[in-house]
Amino acid sequence: MNSLNDNTVVLGVPLDNVNLDETLRQIESYVEMYKSDGVPRYITTPDVDFLVNVLEFGSYSEKNPELSACYREADLAITDGMAVVAAARLLGTRLKGRVAGSDLVPAIVRNLDGVKIYMLGGDDETLRQTEEVIARMNPTVRIVGKSSSFIHIKGGKLLDSALDDEPIVNEINACEPDILLIGLGNPKQEFWFRRNRHRLRVPLSIGIGGTFNFMIGRVRRAPVILQKTGLEWLYRVYIEPRRLWRRYALGILLFGQALAVSCAVDRMARLLSWLPNGHRSLDKPWIDRLESVCIMRAARVLAGDSVNVHGRLAEAEAERSDHFVLDLGGTRYCDTSGLGFILALRKALEREGKELRICGVSRLVRAQMAAQRVLSFLEPIFFPDGGSCFSRSE
Repeated sequence: MNSLNDNTVVLGVPLDNVNLDETLRQIESYVEMYKSDGVPRYITTPDVDFLVNVLEFGSYSEKNPELSACYREADLAITDGMAVVAAARLLGTRLKGRVAGSDLVPAIVRNLDGVKIYMLGGDDETLRQTEEVIARMNPTVRIVGKSSSFIHIKGGKLLDSALDDEPIVNEINACEPDILLIGLGNPKQEFWFRRNRHRLRVPLSIGIGGTFNFMIGRVRRAPVILQKTGLEWLYRVYIEPRRLWRRYALGILLFGQALAVSCAVDRMARLLSWLPNGHRSLDKPWIDRLESVCIMRAARVLAGDSVNVHGRLAEAEAERSDHFVLDLGGTRYCDTSGLGFILALRKALEREGKELRICGVSRLVRAQMAAQRVLSFLEPIFFPDGGSCFSRSE
């Protein structure tokens, strides 16, 4: 089971708290894991644009449930955007930093000698120039194939997507790459991978947006000081005002409104969490067992160091359990790292063919889940109490 620590969620999008070096190690691990389990994996790189694509203005509902599912199902989600790093910090999680897709791909090329890469996206000239850049950076890296195929994600053509995608999927599989770089932009690259995951025979795919254009210098990166301060978007608007000003203006408005509401709910929940509610609360998690069912009674506060304790205990107990019940009856405050733990636990269990059920969720914790846009995803596995969970298990 993957680690259940160092996960968080920002406005409905799960994030892994990793830096560039840790991401590179994880990529090497995924390539090696494929040799034994044959499971294709995917890395997504959420930034503000990604979050805006799933946010509904003035509402907690999901604007695009399929896209939200793409993010939740990703094997690794690295934070591409200082604004997202800042948002996580405001919500109580200090991320290790930004790992931009335009930094990740050059790092892969420089550090993973002999890796085989297939490039999907962009036009033929962009792909040709990118291949030349990669060859200069590391001659041992092999570009085993590239394609600028047009991808449909909406409209009537979507009905034929399985047939339309088959030739390119077959070509990618025939080239046997270690890594598939998908530069189709968000949300196209996420949709394309999700609908073809079952057919791809590639250890790892990475959604990289416009990284090919950055690598060949067609689109200039902002000065480092703007990158570090989260103002890279301002530089891009300066370079391409006609194309980008409206997009960024609407994005900032939507993102800012959603973040403000989430921060307000988080602060209020933190204050109210200390009011008595008639339930017995624990200082640390407690484990009960009913045959092959593990019942974890969560602590009063599921945040900070408490999340690490819950994560380590859940990892150990889930290995020897057929089903897992998370009892939140005594939990009064659950921050974004706590919600990240819950989402990671559900994903890890489902990948092993096991189920997670959650019981005893108070109105206060429900409000925190709603503000972070995960309530609609978790609510189907809510139960009033442990007894109703057990009856479903039998």
